[in-house]
Amino acid sequence: MRFKIIANPAAGRGKVAKLAPKIRRLFVAQDLDFELVETSGPGHATELARQAGHDFETVIGVGGDGTMNEVLNGVMETGAAMGFIPCGTGNDFARSLNIPFNLEKAVSVFKTGRMISMDVGKDSDGYFSIILGLGFPSDVMQHVNTRKNIFRGPLAITASILQVVNKLQPYPMHITLDDDELSATVMGLFVLNTRFTGGGLQIAPEARYDDGLLDVVIMHEMNKLGFLTTLPKAYKGKHTTHPKVQFLRTRKLKVTTLEPLPKLFDGNVYGTSPIDAELLPGALRVWVPGADNS
Repeated sequence: MRFKIIANPAAGRGKVAKLAPKIRRLFVAQDLDFELVETSGPGHATELARQAGHDFETVIGVGGDGTMNEVLNGVMETGAAMGFIPCGTGNDFARSLNIPFNLEKAVSVFKTGRMISMDVGKDSDGYFSIILGLGFPSDVMQHVNTRKNIFRGPLAITASILQVVNKLQPYPMHITLDDDELSATVMGLFVLNTRFTGGGLQIAPEARYDDGLLDVVIMHEMNKLGFLTTLPKAYKGKHTTHPKVQFLRTRKLKVTTLEPLPKLFDGNVYGTSPIDAELLPGALRVWVPGADNS
């Protein structure tokens, strides 16, 4: 098995740049056949993954959920398996698949772990494995990615939530699912494939990466106080009874808006509405811990 490691040196506020030499040593210690390259800027990981996927059985992303999304978009065009070493801000891909945050344990997955098949979402603008979002989730991640923040990890996302909430606004949307359609005024649209997003938020606590369905969560218009008291409950999935939060499931989804809104793909913001998405069941092979070391 040959591994191509794609490391984003900017991920984790520069954390990966410092860890790259240690990652090399750990792969050598595990006697794994690998090559490691570093990205030079946004979008580079997708290009590298697309190239590597034709020559390597597995392509590994090192960084945050944004890096993971770039690698995903490259790998999906090749059929190669994907691995991930979490060193970023949210790390919700790792959290959802029980990939260790500890560096040594994360590397050992490629020696003692196993591959599983997971569902992947496909939209007109790209692939996603965690979330496709409009409104509030996109605004928060755009703030995280473009503003300097003294915090790292999930705290950086929490800080951005507190700043973005002051500028919250509702957006009229028309949403078409497999068997239904509705028009609503929406604060945030979350199209989820995994249980965790936003640095540990359980927006759709019943979402599973291998159930063949997308979990759509609509946060309808509410005042800022209601929003600020409801969102923290999502860390434990205790917000599900709120009358302004609606839960739906579907295999395909179309969303139109009155004006183009930025889309959130996992940890990146790119493209604008409309959404034209579908779930690809079991479309990606991913390395996870084995039964004995999960």
